[in-house]
Amino acid sequence: MPDPHRATSQTGLTGTYAILSVANGESVTAEVDDTGNNYGMLRARSATIGPWETSN
Repeated sequence: MPDPHRATSQTGLTGTYAILSVANGESVTAEVDDTGNNYGMLRARSATIGPWETSN
């Protein structure tokens, strides 16, 4: 079973990056709308890579 705390990254054709979870294969996003202890928390819960899941 994969380590749920590991992640891999993939480079897109445009030079942007996305983090994919090894545990569930989903893309990672930061919770910037949450408050308190959840602010900025990284969660792997998106089946597709959209603008919120990319960085350059």
